[in-house]
Amino acid sequence: APNLIVSISARHVHLTDEHVEVLFGPGAKLTPGKPLYQYGFYAAEETVMVVGPRRRMLPTVRVLGPTRPFSQVELAFTDTISLVHPVFGPISIVRNTVAKNVADTYAAFGTMFWKPNSDWEVALGLRYDRENRVSRSAISGAILPIAKLKSSEWQPKLTVSRKWTPDLMTYVSVARGYRRGGFNAPTAPTRTYNGDSAWTYEPGAKYATPRLMLSGAVFYNYYKNYLGLNSIATAAGGGLGNVDLNSGDVESYGVELEAMVRPVSAWTIRGGFTYMHARITDDSAYVSTTGRQLSSDRLTFQPDWLANISTDYRIEMGGDDEVVLSAGLFGKGKRLAATLNET
Repeated sequence: APNLIVSISARHVHLTDEHVEVLFGPGAKLTPGKPLYQYGFYAAEETVMVVGPRRRMLPTVRVLGPTRPFSQVELAFTDTISLVHPVFGPISIVRNTVAKNVADTYAAFGTMFWKPNSDWEVALGLRYDRENRVSRSAISGAILPIAKLKSSEWQPKLTVSRKWTPDLMTYVSVARGYRRGGFNAPTAPTRTYNGDSAWTYEPGAKYATPRLMLSGAVFYNYYKNYLGLNSIATAAGGGLGNVDLNSGDVESYGVELEAMVRPVSAWTIRGGFTYMHARITDDSAYVSTTGRQLSSDRLTFQPDWLANISTDYRIEMGGDDEVVLSAGLFGKGKRLAATLNET
């Protein structure tokens, strides 16, 4: 059976006779070097420098001979990252963008407290936010359509607390919160992102003395139109840009624990642990905006758990001087990086 020979050339250049003279002088000819597997073809002694739009270069790219009717540069995929991106085009793109954002925002809020006796307290709060924002922008002189955002949101909060002893109290709270949306850069594929809202439910307890503090809470949160995806996207006109997006509806629940112990007056130990299971339950807001699917139902950059422990020891040096010895340890679970990749 005949032998099949396969050869790979990561990067090289083909030149015309005219371009050989332009690069190496009048009357110049390619100097044959190492022969190639293709009969009559060779790697020339001459090399050229290839410079990309980012002013980065490949200093010694081999010229292959003999000359051809046209000149071309052939590069490996990885070479294009530093010169010209194979998908987004030149990385170094200069464009002038102008954005003028005008906002009319109003807010009113208040809180009422009611103490039926010395042990019980009820706090009722209410906040109202209204906004009307407009963004006028242009890219390299081309005026873009006006982007607008409007919202009108009520945010109530109710907290009931009970003091069982001078050292022990419990509470339960229900609240609704709202975060305003905003505008992405004029070159972003999604010009605006809407605000999101959340209902939160949390019961908790706290025990505190000068030498010991323990606190804990469980919580449940439901976010509507969650604003939590900050990622890289293709910009208008090529290149890359940063974009904020609404991910969809999110449900989260978990527990928070904190503790402080002071074995002696000079030594303090603190620690905390948080477990939060947060997942996207409906990504239709993201899909309708981008036409793409999210790669996971997890929130970006949000680990499932966080833990920390720290300690301080104070050594009195006389007068107002002291030396503090400190140490700490922090840990967290795996996180999902921001990405527009659907897989």
